[in-house]
Amino acid sequence: MGLGAQAYPGSTASAGVSYALEFRELMNTDSRIVAAYETLGTLHYTMKVIDTGVFRMRGSLNDLDDLAPDLATSLVTKRIMQD
Repeated sequence: MGLGAQAYPGSTASAGVSYALEFRELMNTDSRIVAAYETLGTLHYTMKVIDTGVFRMRGSLNDLDDLAPDLATSLVTKRIMQD
């Protein structure tokens, strides 16, 4: 598959209902997003994004940053444990 990078972006819903609807639409339509969750806690939404490499991943997350100015993202650098 050639997919070598994973990121877990998350966002709050503090920007309002229209923002939340647009963000949820993106989570349902963007092919890089392989899982998405509505959560309780600091972040209201979080998702798993995959891409071919870390540098490409950083660049490809810019469109998410435009939609979600309060986006927090963690790139996976090493897997410690898996189910």
